[in-house]
Amino acid sequence: MAPLGKKMDKQWRFVGQEVITPKDLTLDHIHYVYGLSSSTRKGGREADETCASNGNGSIFPYCGNRYSGSTLDGSTEGKDNGNSGCAAARCKEGNPHCLNYMGQQQWEEEDALDEYFALVADKPDPGLCKRPENTPSGMKNLGATCYANSLLQVWFHDLAFRDAIYRCRFNDDEDPSMNALYQLQQLFAHLDRGLKSFYNPLSLVNSLKLDTATQQDAQEIDSQLQKQLDIQLRTFINDQFQGLYSYNTTCKNCRRTSVRDCTFYELMLNIKDNWTLEDCLEDFVKPEDLTGADQYSCSTCGSLQDASREIKLEKLPNVLNIQLMRFVYDNETWTKKKSKDTIWFPEVMDFSEFLQANDTVQYELSAVLVHSGPSAHSGHFLAHVLQRENNKWFVLNDEEVTEFHGTAFDPEDYSKATSDNKSKTKTKFKRAATKNEDVEIEAHANPFSSRNAYMLTYVKKTSSPPLRPCASSTETLEIVTQDNALFEKELLEYDD
Repeated sequence: MAPLGKKMDKQWRFVGQEVITPKDLTLDHIHYVYGLSSSTRKGGREADETCASNGNGSIFPYCGNRYSGSTLDGSTEGKDNGNSGCAAARCKEGNPHCLNYMGQQQWEEEDALDEYFALVADKPDPGLCKRPENTPSGMKNLGATCYANSLLQVWFHDLAFRDAIYRCRFNDDEDPSMNALYQLQQLFAHLDRGLKSFYNPLSLVNSLKLDTATQQDAQEIDSQLQKQLDIQLRTFINDQFQGLYSYNTTCKNCRRTSVRDCTFYELMLNIKDNWTLEDCLEDFVKPEDLTGADQYSCSTCGSLQDASREIKLEKLPNVLNIQLMRFVYDNETWTKKKSKDTIWFPEVMDFSEFLQANDTVQYELSAVLVHSGPSAHSGHFLAHVLQRENNKWFVLNDEEVTEFHGTAFDPEDYSKATSDNKSKTKTKFKRAATKNEDVEIEAHANPFSSRNAYMLTYVKKTSSPPLRPCASSTETLEIVTQDNALFEKELLEYDD
């Protein structure tokens, strides 16, 4: 950079000729330039003459506004004179000694920001946030909370679970702000009866101590809430969501079979391209040989023995959550990656074959959780939910809620969904069989598919009519009513 002393044009004259390089600049120079110092720079004959002509040590007219009597260090200096008044002719065109024409004084006035926006911007129409009739309510994304929103929407649309949350009561002497169950009840009540098209779940997120800036797995919020469940609700969750399978290991030497029971809340299934859900279940329960380094320690033989092991489904819950192993570990790169394999699944499925039951055990699809994006470390979560009140499917994408008519649960294919998707036609497709051969099979009428789904929720079909959730607590309903009244007032004020 060339020395400043060699650029003695107008923009540098007020600094003083003793400034040759930027290192020569001092705090006194800065005070002087902005009219906050009474000292006069003696930088040369030309500078002296210029400063003397202004009487204040600067080539700019000195503004006598309310900032003129103080310096940066807080001291007061009397510099006002008869010729130092603030005027547009003297100060508006870039006078660094004037803060009035830079807008400082106006912005310090009370309500200045509101007045500014009232002048330069139209007030947003609150009617745009009004919830359409017979449409679910969305949830505000607080930064990276789409994973939580999608799972919470699935829970809300589970009528039995909603009813259980509404039945919870809380002590008056408890602080509800950090009670996750209380905040979950507030959330459900607003999603149920709120007039706005979406609800802000900040209070629930804070009670669960979730990091709004970090995207986590959807099961994170599940585990966080499980820790705060009371005994009554935990019993309900076990009855509603807990299933049972057993590991059956048979020693090939003594032929003795040992059985170990395992409970589950989510059935975790591997997937491969073009597998059906039935293929995934068959892969889950197929026998495996325990040989070599995987030999079984047989208590009867008292030694390691070759054995065979299989999984048997003993009991399925009323609400079956199937976790698809969409995110897998890559042994070559030592990183987690996302599988884009397509899986096919039916609207209604009979599990009697896997339960070895004589009677039909039918489950109906009620929700599909999807991760949109190519990477396991980023992307967006959204939910597809069946609203049982009117038997319609909706895409719940944070604040945005739209009706869903397709059969491919992939966000990038939504635009391809047409009325043709609704036709009950039989289709054929190729799938990789479990015996490593390609076979052509006839699919179910109107099969569903997805290369992004990571959780499927099936609900057991019964002859009983759908449950009607009870009303929430009086206190919760009063809060929803107050929020609705404020929103209606906002609508009226905007119309006026």
